[in-house]
Amino acid sequence: LTIAGGSTANKYVAFNLGNYSTSTTGIIADINFTQFAAGGTTGAERAIIRGLNDGATDAIALKFYTTATGEALSEKMEIKGNGNVGIGTASPGSLLTVKAANNAASIIELQADNADNNADNWQIESSTDNFFKIKSKDSGTFVDYFTIGASDKLATFKGDVTLLSPDASDPIFSIVNSNADGNGGQIIFQKTTTSEGDNDVMGTIRFKGNDDGNNATEFATIYARSSDV
Repeated sequence: LTIAGGSTANKYVAFNLGNYSTSTTGIIADINFTQFAAGGTTGAERAIIRGLNDGATDAIALKFYTTATGEALSEKMEIKGNGNVGIGTASPGSLLTVKAANNAASIIELQADNADNNADNWQIESSTDNFFKIKSKDSGTFVDYFTIGASDKLATFKGDVTLLSPDASDPIFSIVNSNADGNGGQIIFQKTTTSEGDNDVMGTIRFKGNDDGNNATEFATIYARSSDV
């Protein structure tokens, strides 16, 4: 099947599928992808692109249905009339909403185009235990590099963390408690080994800068050591 605009320049072809619908949720048209059995006697719809009214007769949404191995045809993605996109959900509340099925974590993966499939890949995860995670591949396995809990607001980092302020002449790191009945912020240095030894460093604050020769120099240090443990 070939549909062409002819030999005249700047002519386009419109392939119209339509229906007279007075329903606010009525189906306007489907494009069905059907897989037939031998001989073409019976067929099963394996994928559908569906246009339907989206809560009003003048609003149209698009639904995309596909079939996984051993499963029934089901909706996988929807583009609402207002432009919101839902993957795994028919009710996206934002420009892009991703929801996993069967109580699984929702994960978005970002891949770099390089020869090493074990590096330069990142994942953003909303876990089932109400944690937000940013992961990176390490030797072929995704590892949590940043985690924050929705209930206790506790953030954890893997490895070194640098807070860089390239624009501010005097960058400030603030810990603010906006609760009028609460106490001020805290900075806690804690080792998580099973037993501490005498003179183990519990935490360090270093004051660094560049000297006149532009060499990184440590100008002052505050640290705490354990004793009699």
